[in-house]
Amino acid sequence: MLFKWLPGQSNRAQQVSSNWRKLSVPVIAAIDGYCWGAGMQIALGADFRICSPNANLSIMESKMGLTSDMAGSIALREVMPKDKALLISICGTELTAQQALEYGLVTKVSEQPLEEALSLASKITKMSPDVNAAMKHMYTRYWTAPAWKLLAYETYSQIRIMLGRNFGRMQSALRKKRRLSFNLGSVIGKSVSLANDGFLSTLSASINLFDAREFLPDATSDSN
Repeated sequence: MLFKWLPGQSNRAQQVSSNWRKLSVPVIAAIDGYCWGAGMQIALGADFRICSPNANLSIMESKMGLTSDMAGSIALREVMPKDKALLISICGTELTAQQALEYGLVTKVSEQPLEEALSLASKITKMSPDVNAAMKHMYTRYWTAPAWKLLAYETYSQIRIMLGRNFGRMQSALRKKRRLSFNLGSVIGKSVSLANDGFLSTLSASINLFDAREFLPDATSDSN
């Protein structure tokens, strides 16, 4: 699990989170209940995290004598200030849904997180998959990169989009004021060929997490 050929590559444990970032479609995590440790690392690999009001989130590894090592730190540095990330990671702080929202750890709090995720996925599928892929890659790869790299990728993406079939179809649909069915096989980056229901399933990644308290030492027991 921890082996890797080069230090900068993801090992198998890290790929559980980091591989979501490589997909050419947005990934949505629906979180209900406890989301601790490995579960939180997996959720951080998603582009959007929607949780229920009773959700409890924590980067719990420090309480087990470990550091977080499943690539969640890549997304963590993008969604919150360093001091807050360091604080909740070192202390293994448990956050309520509202606290997680204020910290930037989740995108939205909803009474029905899975239904909310499916609704968002439905909206995304109505947009050009070329644009979805380009914007995901641009924000994922270049969010913290030097400005010149971001500007270069903006131009590169725009040219590729305008040369694609979906751009011509969208312009025609806008002129004729009609709905458009996109070609899902034409995606910037890695080619993804999926039926509508498969595309929706990929977008709405619902994460059902175990109760991590079962694996923690009893806080009330005497230490040896």
